[in-house]
Amino acid sequence: MEPKEELALIRKEQDRATRARHILEEPIFKDAMQALRDEAIAEFKHSDSHNVAALQHARIRYDITEAFLSKLTRHVETGALSEVRFDNLRKLIGMK
Repeated sequence: MEPKEELALIRKEQDRATRARHILEEPIFKDAMQALRDEAIAEFKHSDSHNVAALQHARIRYDITEAFLSKLTRHVETGALSEVRFDNLRKLIGMK
């Protein structure tokens, strides 16, 4: 891959990271995600301990919520790493 193509991909990663960070920092998003967590936990707590299907459903809801947050967080982390790659590549090709 040519350095300029790689720079374009890095910039795309950085843009995605910025958008993901803005989403994660948005108060309404934080409130919605907390509500999803709370609902899943409440469903788990209030399920009959012998109702395996209800317990599994609550656990799946919680896991999906956490997986979604994890995906957005990874975009932010990837963007941070791409900053280092961007700087190194820029130095390599002599860009300022």
